[in-house]
This record gives sequence, C-alpha cells and structure tokens, in this order.
Amino acid sequence: MTGFFFACKSVIVQFEQHITGIKMVRYTIRFDNPHNHTFSVTMVIPSPEPRGQKLTLPNWIPGSYMIRDFSKNIVALNAFNSDKQLHITKIDKSTWLVEPFEGEVDDEITLNYEVFALDLSVRSAHMDNSHAFFNGTSLFLKPVGQQDQRFEVEIIPSASPLAEIWTVKTAMTPEKVDQKGYGYYSAENYDELIDCPVEISQSVDASFVVNETPHLVHFTGDVPAAIDVGIIEKDLSVICKEHVAMFESELPPDQYRFLTMVSQNGYGGLEHKSSTALLCSPSDLPLTGREKQADDYLKYLGLCSHEYFHLWNVKRLKPQKLKASDLSCEAHTELLWFFEGVTSYYDDLALLRSGVIKIEDYLGLLAKTLTRYFRSNGRFKQSLSDSSFDAWTKFYKQDSNAVNAIVSYYTKGAIVAFGLDMTLREKTGNHYTLDHLMRYLWKAFGREEKGIDERDIEHIVEGQAGHSFSGFFELCLRSTDELPVSQWLNTIGVGLSMRAEKNAEDLGGYNSEVAKIPADNNTPLSIGCRFIPGSTVIQYVLNNSPAEKAGLSPDDEIIALNDRKLGADNLQKLLEMHAGDTEVSVHGFRRGVLYETCIKPEPGLENTCELYLLEQQSQSNMQVEIHNSWRTSSVRK
Repeated sequence: MTGFFFACKSVIVQFEQHITGIKMVRYTIRFDNPHNHTFSVTMVIPSPEPRGQKLTLPNWIPGSYMIRDFSKNIVALNAFNSDKQLHITKIDKSTWLVEPFEGEVDDEITLNYEVFALDLSVRSAHMDNSHAFFNGTSLFLKPVGQQDQRFEVEIIPSASPLAEIWTVKTAMTPEKVDQKGYGYYSAENYDELIDCPVEISQSVDASFVVNETPHLVHFTGDVPAAIDVGIIEKDLSVICKEHVAMFESELPPDQYRFLTMVSQNGYGGLEHKSSTALLCSPSDLPLTGREKQADDYLKYLGLCSHEYFHLWNVKRLKPQKLKASDLSCEAHTELLWFFEGVTSYYDDLALLRSGVIKIEDYLGLLAKTLTRYFRSNGRFKQSLSDSSFDAWTKFYKQDSNAVNAIVSYYTKGAIVAFGLDMTLREKTGNHYTLDHLMRYLWKAFGREEKGIDERDIEHIVEGQAGHSFSGFFELCLRSTDELPVSQWLNTIGVGLSMRAEKNAEDLGGYNSEVAKIPADNNTPLSIGCRFIPGSTVIQYVLNNSPAEKAGLSPDDEIIALNDRKLGADNLQKLLEMHAGDTEVSVHGFRRGVLYETCIKPEPGLENTCELYLLEQQSQSNMQVEIHNSWRTSSVRK
C-alpha cells in the first residue's frame, strides 16, 4: 500500500509541475534491499536535448582532491521515452549520450540505474543493514546543459523491515516530507544538489541554536549507549559561536547539520555549505558520569570545528581554480595550504578561545602538530605550494616513501598560518592579525563567492598590513628551508624544547617542567623505521637511517634482533639491551624468504616537540599583549 501511495503521489506532483509550468529534472531514490548495498535511481528529464542528451557524473568530490571515478559504481543504466527504449552510447569513463528521438516537444526521458554503495567514508556512498548514506556526486547523473536549473529529489521509504525506524537527515531543502523525512526535496542547481549528503538511519540526535540558526547533530552506527549528548551540545555550541563571532556574526546557511557515522577506528570529515559528513570512533565521544572526558574527545571537537570553519573558508571563499572546475578532472591550485592549513590552525584555536580547553591543552595539541611536521623528512624535498598543487597524485595517493618525499599542506599549512598570524601581529604592533585578514577576504570574496587567484592572498596581506611579506611567503610557501618555529612561538611567550621520541606513540605535548629539567644525555636509540601498528611489518624506512643502510625495506617482517623475538611493542627494550653493541643482528622475512643482516642503531633524531609557557616576568609587554589578544574569544571582543 505504501508503494502505491508514493507512486500516486509522484504522478500528482508531476502533474502539478506541468500545470504550473515548472519543469524540473527529477530523481527518485529507492533502497529496498540494504543487504545488496545498492541504491535504485530513476531520473526523469522533462526537456531533453533533442540532438541527444548528454549525462555525466563527477570524477571527484569537492573537498577531497583525488580522482575517485564514482561512475565505476553505476550498474545497468537504461533510458526510455514514452515510445521505446533509447540507445545509450558511453563517450568516456563518466559520460553517456542518450540517442536523439523524434517526438513531442514535452516528451520526457526516463533513466533507470543502480549504484553500488559500499564505501564507508565521507566521500562516497554506503549502505548496509544499519544505515544508508550517499553524497550526490555518487548518485545524481548531471544532465549536461541543464545543470543551472532547479532539481527535485524524492526519497522513498525502504520496503525492508531493517529500515522501519530509519529517518532521513539532510540539509537539502524539504518541499513535502513526512515525519521521518521521506518525500520531496529540491535544489536550486546541480552544485547545490551534490552538496547535500543524505543519511538515512536510526540516530542519536543533539541540537543547539547559534544566531537563531538551528544546528543539528546526528550520530549513527556504533554509538556508545552512554553517550553524553548534553556535553556535546554545550561544547559544540560555544565552538560554533566562536567561529561565527570571528566573522562578525555572518552565518550564511539557515540550518546546519553534523552527520556523524560512528565506526571503530573511524576518523574523517568532509565539508559542505550547510552540513558536514563526519566519521569518528566510539572512543572519540563523551560518556555520561565521567568527571573528565577522554583526550580522544578533543579529536571529535577539533574535527567538527575544522569542518564548520570550512562553511566560510573553502565552501564560499575558495580558489578560482576550484570554483571553475566541473569535477571532471583535476583542478590544480597552490592555495590548499591556505584553505586547509588556515582552517587547521583555527580548528583547535577555536577550542581555546571558546573556553572548551585551557592553554595547556591547546599547547599540547600544537606540540603534536609540530612533531608530525618535524618527523616528515619530506619537508626538505617538497615546498608547501607544491604540496598543494600535487595533492591529487601525492598527498591522496601516499605510498611507503611518502614520509621521505612529501609534506602535508594540512600540517605545514597550519604551522605557516600560525606563523603568518604571529608575523602580522609583530610587524603591526598587534593592530592587524590573521583574524582581520580572514574577515577582509570574506567580505571581498566570500560573500559573493568570487574566486581567489593564486597570488591574490599574498598581495592582499601586504596591502592590508602595510609591510612587505615577500620574504615570509618565499620561505614558507616556495622553499624547503626550515621554518622559524621557535621565533613564532616566542611572540606569544611560548618556549620550544626538542628531544628524541620515546616510542612510536610519543608525539610530545605540553610540559610545564621542561625548561627546569637538565638536558637528558641518554637519547633513546633508533633504527629509523616505523612498523605497521600492531605488527613488526615495516611501514616505512627513513632516508639515510640505520634501517636503510642495513637494507631493510617496507613490507619486510622483522622477527628478531640479536636472536631475541621482536614483538609489536618491545623494539625499544631490545635496543636498550644492546646499547653498547656496535651492531645488532636482524632476522626478517621478505616476500616469504628468511634473511639476515646487521644494523647499527643510532641516537634518535630530535624530532619530538614539547611546549611550555615562558615566565611572565621574562616577557616583554608586547609579548604579553599579543598572547592575551591572540587567545581572547571573538565573542567577547
């Protein structure tokens, strides 16, 4: 009976569209068998191109800079008009041409196709017996030539008993939906259509309001039974208010949704104009009854903060080269350092400014970011602008040599954003900051969504600050020389201490005592490789390290050092046992064949950062002023 009702409803709406003169491309989404992980899509084009309608599907999704070939998941594409089945010619991997036909002016084309959905990520589509999720880039074929008109989407309830209690969560504009969210939605154009991910599931929900705008948080998947929704609402609301206040209370969307899939070891996010799709681990979520939440909770808050800041920076304020892309091929830009790096700088800073964390917590997070940067040998090989430009083929397609060959535009970009903020404050006597620059860019480019050319930001910084920054940008963006991190930290009265790592999990942090403790000459030994977590299989080998000199290679399984069994967590202990030895024997398997070699451990590199606050009496008035201004909430300014 339900199917009949919706079929009749569909006919009525189509009739109403013709009566009012509104002709929209329409999609109907069905998912009656979650076990086969397949969405069924019906697409109706009311006014097809008479010479043959071309259809295409994006090859990548905005915010994730890698060709993903979503078209590979389309199954059994067929086209019909009122008289017959139409022939479809495939032009390339993601483009189809429906044959021209002779008929009435108002003849429609109907397309039926299926989309296989088993990619549990924020970038594609996934369906199983627990939920259904999709991005429009995976499901909605684009009718070439009609992408600027309005679109309609009908989501039909699943016939599967598994989905009886599922509800629809999306930022797409509802037109006529029931209490569970099933029914009709619309989008002003194709860009908006593919920018609204859809989650259909049972969920645990939270909500809060910022500037009279509803914000909804949906958790689905492996959600802890004791999840503390109240603290999430409290913390996310002040973090979002912090970002909104920095942009002088301009909040573009009329609602915002955090769609969160909870999965073991899950982590990631993808920004959209009115929502974000997130992936987190159960351990990242707060639990009721705890006096102090686990440190992993900051990962989730930082992730939400990062994607929310993208609401301004990248979704509306964006590089011209990304704005001009039709998503068919790579869109190379040197500006990802700014749009991802600056966002990565503000995500944790908003936690500090909003009062969710203390300065000691923030410096602990910053120390770990610095440690990740200093452990990347690739910082000496790849510049930040090149890292941005080559994201498509290097950052998103990392191999075992990535640590030696590339630098992250997220990590180094965040550090350079911090350095830019500190340098602006220092050069202008704290009168002009990165906050001011972001507000200027928003007003000049973001409000009207004008694209930013490759060197615009550099010229604007100099014009706004009234000082030359050519040396800064040459060093930070186009050079592989070391960054003056200690100098930047000193601007806000923070000290930096470097030491060797104690183990693979040691990323440094905040240490209030580090400046008072005499230097430890007992530097831990290292062989210069990293194992895949939980194993003794080599993940990567650092250039010029003892491991490389001994001939160890990624994918080798090391089983013994000096005839003692090597486990996933005892490498450091075995090295300490042989601290006085000039060489250590190594046994391992390579492609199933046992081999033996000798290795000479060396003192570990000083690549682990500890930060601390300088004594206030040792700081200048300007340091104290900059520090206080830098960490002050925009809400209270």
